[in-house]
Amino acid sequence: MTTKRLIIGVVVFSVLALGLAAFAYSSQDPITQGDFAVMLASHLKTAVPQGGWTPEAASNFLSGLGLTPLSGGWEVTAQLNEGNMVHVLRAMGLALYSTSPDTIVTWGKANGVFFRYDDFFKNYNLKIRTVQGDETTHIDTGVGGSESAAPAGNQLVPPASPTLP
Repeated sequence: MTTKRLIIGVVVFSVLALGLAAFAYSSQDPITQGDFAVMLASHLKTAVPQGGWTPEAASNFLSGLGLTPLSGGWEVTAQLNEGNMVHVLRAMGLALYSTSPDTIVTWGKANGVFFRYDDFFKNYNLKIRTVQGDETTHIDTGVGGSESAAPAGNQLVPPASPTLP
């Protein structure tokens, strides 16, 4: 009996959630740069900040990774056009182009991009932020042995640092 009530409760909750989402936006409504930044940040394999992803937090996070629209900065309330969306996604390594860069991106188109490239976003190689706020990448420094084992004239590559590429 309780299982039946639980199933009915889950179904009712799901229907209500989908109904509220339908009122939140239509797939033909334009998406803002801030909302796109939230969607992009939430699709990356990274920790969610305290308080969740907000347009400001997501745009600051993405800017720290060097992912910005053509203007060089996120305008969280401005509508996103294809040129800006493609610029951000190309900076991530996706070979995307737009034949009409001034066309406004809709929620439906943005969701389509995230659906199509979901695996790419989940596996995107993020820079690691250290406790001090510096950026670094992970390199396995155990490969290649020790410097004394290297033949003369061959030096091992030093590990990445926040100040050196």
